[in-house]
Amino acid sequence: MKHVTNKKQLLLTTILTITGSETEQYIGSHMAYSGCSQEVFTEKAVDEIHKASAGIPRMINRICEKALMYAF
Repeated sequence: MKHVTNKKQLLLTTILTITGSETEQYIGSHMAYSGCSQEVFTEKAVDEIHKASAGIPRMINRICEKALMYAF
């Protein structure tokens, strides 16, 4: 029988966020990489995406993906 100890470990991380203008560039670069040559998200939409995501790139990706799925 193995002896298992119950130790709690604390993991601290820092989530890097990006600014509103960086969010616009981030979305634009992802759209360009995917082959999209037109503007899909308006400036107002990018502002709302930035607010809703709090500038967290992973959340920006998820919000944009959901918006594109609902739009098309």
